Amino acid sequence: MSGRRLGRLFGSLLILAAVAGVVVANHGGVPADLHMADIIWV
Repeated sequence: MSGRRLGRLFGSLLILAAVAGVVVANHGGVPADLHMADIIWV
């Protein structure tokens, strides 16, 4: 597998993880403060 393809796959996974995190936060699954700290750390 080429590095570019791997990077693209990794980027897609990051985007999916970010979207999932936002959905969970919007549903109240994660405290807002904790979620913001998570974004800052990333």
